[in-house]
Parts: sequence; structure tokens; C-alpha cells
Amino acid sequence: MKINILFAIALVNLFSPNSYLKAQGIRGGEMMAETGNNLLAMVDVKIYREGPRVPFILFDWGDGTTDTLMGSTALTADPDVIVDFYFGTHQYDTFNVYILSVQDSFLIPDIANIPNSGSQAFYLRHTFGIDNEEDFFNNIGPTIRMPNFIRSQVNIEVAPNGAIIHDPIVSNGGNYFSYIVEALVPFPAEGYAFPEATDSLVCCIIWDRPLVPGKYAFGIRAYSYRRSDDSFFGTATRLMTIEVDSSMITSGLEIWEEPPFDIFPNPAAEAVYLQFDAPPAPRAAVHIYDMFGRKAYSGTLDGAGLGRRLAIPVAGWPPGMYVAEVRSRGRVGVRKFVVGAR
Repeated sequence: MKINILFAIALVNLFSPNSYLKAQGIRGGEMMAETGNNLLAMVDVKIYREGPRVPFILFDWGDGTTDTLMGSTALTADPDVIVDFYFGTHQYDTFNVYILSVQDSFLIPDIANIPNSGSQAFYLRHTFGIDNEEDFFNNIGPTIRMPNFIRSQVNIEVAPNGAIIHDPIVSNGGNYFSYIVEALVPFPAEGYAFPEATDSLVCCIIWDRPLVPGKYAFGIRAYSYRRSDDSFFGTATRLMTIEVDSSMITSGLEIWEEPPFDIFPNPAAEAVYLQFDAPPAPRAAVHIYDMFGRKAYSGTLDGAGLGRRLAIPVAGWPPGMYVAEVRSRGRVGVRKFVVGAR
């Protein structure tokens, strides 16, 4: 089974890249920022590339200063990919929240849900706040860290039911994440869920489940706050691409583009109802999975005795996103619903 994480990517055309950049195909990148002493900021950037190294990048510190960061290069576990490391420091004049950004060459081609991805410029942004405290740890922001490409690409799980699950690797620093606010890349697949976050888990992405091989991009953005006074620290963004090969396609069933049932209420508290357009076929199967791909409910329907509605008690279920799947006569339909907090 082939599972490749192609790392953080974002889409912006800010300027025309230099000619030596045009041959590059960028798989992604990551950025971490912290303060060393009061208003002195330090930043680390990694960019993962197909093709030759790029010795420097243009970096925007968010206060009107643009800098050139020099880099070094290392090999990765993938012989077709290198990682360029860049480091820089900057002295700010005032305490504030700054948007740090780097833009580079073009993304890898043929990402299914990014039109003309090979002609879209790479752009990575990190919001970074410096307050007026001298405590070093108060100015270390939490980061959505990516697995070390040189050692591993295992920041993803394929559940037994075929669902793809991604849990961000989080480095808390001296502060904490509050929540993930949105999915950032349009995702053209039924069964893609974005469950609610908690204080202890920055949350996850679940895709139940891949239907067609290809490269698919998705993203998350998290807000972070200082532990000392709950003041806003900044945001962190991760956009990623998963490469799905044919071995990950677990179902040979035909997909209902418009599943023949609705779910209500949504969010649910005591029970959720599956309302069918017509009595389901005998032996139709219903499965419900939580955001970790664990099966919360499984049953077989008797079409003649059921009528058009199935009631499923959910009062004891943990709050969060769930995926309901109905299989009948060689077809499968999927809808999502939320069990609310009580």
C-alpha cells in the first residue's frame, strides 16, 4: 500500500518566479518561528522539491522587510525528493502580530482538486505574535509540525474500513492550540469530514474513503493562544496532498452521487434518523464510523419491515463528526452528521 504525504502547500501568485525556479516541482513545506530575545525573531523553513536545490528564498517578515534566506540541502527517503533548509533572524521595532510568508516556485502537477497545479505558485504563511514579556517560552508558538521527511512519511493512517485519517503532529512550545477553524482546500469527494477539535486534540482529517487513485490536496488552519494570559499568539496552516494508489481503493461498489437517504436531526443529541427515499432493499447494510474510522454502529436492514426510516440511538456517543454509510444492491451512499455535546 502506497501512502505519500506531500506536505504543506498553498496557492498564491504573488510575483513571477525567477527563471531558475521554473523547473521546480514543490511538494510542500513547513515553517517555525520563535523569539530569541525580546524583539529578535528566528525562523526555520523547509521546502520539499522534485528537481535541483534552490540556494535561497525570498522571505517577508511582515513589517515591510523582505529578506533573502540562504539554505542547505539534504536527501530524503524518496530518491526523487530533496529538502532545502533555510534559516533567518530579524529584529523587529515593536511588539505586534506579524504575518511571515515565503513564496517560491510551482507546485507538483496533476493535483486532482487544484486546477493546473503545476502552474500554481507555492506560498506558505505563518502568523506570529511577539508580546512585551521577556519570557522566552511565552513567545514560542505551537506549530502543526510535519513528520521528518528524511525519516518517515507515516503521519497518516488507513483504517480497516478504508478511511484515510490524518492527525496533525503538534509541538506545543510554551503555548497551546485552541481549535482548527476551517478546511482550506475544496475537496471533491463525499465522505470527507472535518471533525470538531478539542483542547487535547487539535483534531484530524478523515476521508471515508478514496474512490479514484490520484493526488488530492487538503488543509487545516489552527488558532493558538498564550498559556500565561490566553492572549492571541497566531495561526498555523497546513495544506497537504495525499497520493492515493489503486491498492488503497477498498470498495468496488458503485457510488451514489446523491445518496437515497437523509439524516436528521443534524446535529443530533438523543437519536439520529435515516430517512430513505423509498424502502431500502432487503439486506441493505448500514455502518456508522466515528472520526477515527472506528465503527460506532452496524446493522442489516429488512426492507419490507423497516418502512422508510431507521432510528439509531446516539445519546451515549462521544460528541463529534460521524459518517453514515448505506450499502445496497452493489451501490454505496455516504452522508455525514454531528453528535452534539450534552
